Amino acid sequence: MSFKELLDSWRERAAAPRTAKVYAVRLPVDDAARLAALAEMFPGRAPEQLITELLGAALREIAAAMPYVAGKRVIATGLRRRRPHAALHGARAQASPQARTAHGSRDAREAGGQGRKTRAAPHLSSPMPSFDTVSELNAHEVANAVDQANRELSQRFDFKDTGARFELQEFTVTLHAQVDFQLKQMLEILKLRLSKRGVDLACLEVKEPQTSLSAAHQEVVLRHGIDQDTGRKIMRLVKDSKLKVQASLQGDKVRISGKQRDELQAAIALLRGAKLDVPLQFNNFRD
Repeated sequence: MSFKELLDSWRERAAAPRTAKVYAVRLPVDDAARLAALAEMFPGRAPEQLITELLGAALREIAAAMPYVAGKRVIATGLRRRRPHAALHGARAQASPQARTAHGSRDAREAGGQGRKTRAAPHLSSPMPSFDTVSELNAHEVANAVDQANRELSQRFDFKDTGARFELQEFTVTLHAQVDFQLKQMLEILKLRLSKRGVDLACLEVKEPQTSLSAAHQEVVLRHGIDQDTGRKIMRLVKDSKLKVQASLQGDKVRISGKQRDELQAAIALLRGAKLDVPLQFNNFRD
């Protein structure tokens, strides 16, 4: 019987009731002959020891071949994990299935007598589907928008020889003009150019204008990244929505994970409709 056939047989009989009675297993003649030959080759090993080691090797091979099926729990029998000699490779596939019943019954009796508790066998699980919630700006597009705004100022007759200009430093744009009302016009020019370059205007934090007798200036900060307060707001929104997803703050982004893709899409729709201080984008999708 091959391992695949053996697995199929075990699955069919997995739900059958078990008895406490112990059964003696008689090996087929060919398998018994192989076991006797191995005992002669390795006189330091009793037939029972050989069966135990063959069983351990066979179970490891079965575990590698068995497909993972999610269930409530997996029980470990506590079998010894020994590395068999290379000469046993040809015989272990034949000897281990027949020897499994007697050895498994013996382990069950020992476990019951000593009152040991079974423990869950460790297994690797694939990560859940997820995506990252971020607030990012394209620095190249911001620079292009500011350049276009400056070109428009140079072509406007009402700004001729006024020294009006936009200055960009990292993600802060400073508007320079002669008087306050010019700053208002320049702010509208900047917003138009940013929106045409695909920059969400929700990221703008417009500071109060600063004026003097001969000049005026105003700072416009382009906010990006998710700070701690915004991250907590996002996690609270997700939690209060009762969606079957989890949210965790990781630096300047919030990772949303869940088992169902529909739930993740619902979380995206929820966050898109939320009224937050920064615009959000969604990337790094994992299935």
